[in-house]
Amino acid sequence: MERPRVLIVEDRPSVLKLLATILEDRYEVTTAVDGATALSIIDWLVIDVVLTDIRMPGASGFDLLRMVQSRAPRAAVVMMTADAKVQDAVAAMKLGAFDYVGKPLDADEIALVVARAVEHVRERAEAEEGPGGAAPRTDSAGARARARTCWSAINQGRRPVTTFPRPSPRRRARLPPGYRPRPRPRAVGRASAARHAAHRP
Repeated sequence: MERPRVLIVEDRPSVLKLLATILEDRYEVTTAVDGATALSIIDWLVIDVVLTDIRMPGASGFDLLRMVQSRAPRAAVVMMTADAKVQDAVAAMKLGAFDYVGKPLDADEIALVVARAVEHVRERAEAEEGPGGAAPRTDSAGARARARTCWSAINQGRRPVTTFPRPSPRRRARLPPGYRPRPRPRAVGRASAARHAAHRP
């Protein structure tokens, strides 16, 4: 079974390494030093939990939170804020963050909050698709949606239809009374199915 994937976004390499060390035993950990790099990762990988700092150069954690909600709505976002500032925590929760943790970071708290976020993502996926019905984890959510649409169109256009080979008039004249041809299942398009139905004996 594939392990959940956690994306850590932190601009300080020492903190980034510490967080990766805390989580890498239980999760597939991917790291980014800024919001732009994090967004490119989200576009290529299926991320379960994003653990991001709020104050970063360039795009802030709030900006990243909004983009994650747009590009990977199934992912849970956990915000890290210095000294657990109340205004930052309230703003993060109002914007839809799953939870937040304060700095200085505590390893046990980080592990607990991330575990809760992973469980939340799993339960939500099961509620939406049913147990064991999660989509493949090899591409982004947008790519999975496009693939489902494509397969739906293919399945609508090619449905299994049982057809009966129609013998020629000359052959029918030589067949014994009450003869019925053996059914021959095959997949045909809707137009072909309609033609077969119109010509069935």
